[in-house]
Amino acid sequence: MNEEKDMSEKETKPIPGHQQSWAKVNVPVDSEIVGLIEALSAFPALETIESCQGHDNDLTRVCFMYGDYWVHPWHDLAEFVFGFLAPGLAKDIGDDASLIVRLSENGVALCHLTIRPGAVKRTVNSLKRLQEHKNER
Repeated sequence: MNEEKDMSEKETKPIPGHQQSWAKVNVPVDSEIVGLIEALSAFPALETIESCQGHDNDLTRVCFMYGDYWVHPWHDLAEFVFGFLAPGLAKDIGDDASLIVRLSENGVALCHLTIRPGAVKRTVNSLKRLQEHKNER
């Protein structure tokens, strides 16, 4: 697997008259999943699109993109999800979390992470362990 790119230093696809760079932005998220979003944000190339902690006994949901999606619409995401994230989560938490990769209407590859009620904290711990493992490589 390729080493993860430091997206904070990488320039994005140029927009005429606007040079852009990656930055982590503070945004409001549901209180019960702040730790989850922070754990996902520890992967520099991961961009969270939307999230919901769920209501009553619903699943927690997070949608994200990964890597150079404007250059490689699906490759970076597929490599990250199928080659790294899914096997690590499966080992740590079994089927309490699932990952679905799909193409959006405009052709961008997205990943949908869903987590069963009561498994968010274990998912956060798994993500932190996976991030440490990725940093050691």
